[in-house]
Amino acid sequence: MKILVKKTILYYIKKFPLAETQLLIWYNEFSKQTFNNFNELKKVYGNASIVNNNRVVFNIKGNEFRLIVSIILYKMHVM
Repeated sequence: MKILVKKTILYYIKKFPLAETQLLIWYNEFSKQTFNNFNELKKVYGNASIVNNNRVVFNIKGNEFRLIVSIILYKMHVM
């Protein structure tokens, strides 16, 4: 996945230092993933909640924090 707003993650790391390690782990793991649909995402992140408008809520640090992410999934078709 391509994360477009890394500076937002860094902003919240400064604002909530208790979540720093978990946010960085999430960022590093998520940026290496490829999902074709939300079912594939849910298989990897079972505790994530898919909500309206292509948004996914990730539990951070044992649900002490929540990260809400807007995700655009697309498939590349090769002809």
